[in-house]
Amino acid sequence: MNEPEILPPETDSASGEDAVVALQSSTPGRTTDVLVHSGLLIVALGVVILACTLRVENNTLVVIPGINQPLPELCTFRRMFNMDCPGCGLTRCFISLGHGKVISAMRFNPAGILLFGIVLFQIPYRTTQLWRIHATGIPLRLPDYYLWILMGFSILLVIQWIVRTVIGF
Repeated sequence: MNEPEILPPETDSASGEDAVVALQSSTPGRTTDVLVHSGLLIVALGVVILACTLRVENNTLVVIPGINQPLPELCTFRRMFNMDCPGCGLTRCFISLGHGKVISAMRFNPAGILLFGIVLFQIPYRTTQLWRIHATGIPLRLPDYYLWILMGFSILLVIQWIVRTVIGF
């Protein structure tokens, strides 16, 4: 039995570009790409805006400006074991970087500088992806280095945690 042939929507243009655009805009993958890139762009912008807005007091408290209210301690590991976890200091590191205080950021969590760079990279990258999807329907596909970057960053977090815990850096 022969399968019916699926044809693109009819178009008045001689080149058929309208049919291709209509077909691309109706694909579920494109909608998913737009949602993923939009969501990650919003998260990255939010992180950067918060890093530039919040402030660190006494090297331990993260304070909301205007109302001078410190944020509660969120690290369960620190509360349970009374010691820093590998991710402790990332928020204060980001805030320090948001205010241009690189030396302070290094003291809070050296690996956070790399992570903040990754977050900053997301803003132009996701914006470009959204533009490409809108213009061509096809996002730019980077090589699958994300897993290696995540693994490298995780190893770096653990190494700097061990150094800070054992040596007292």
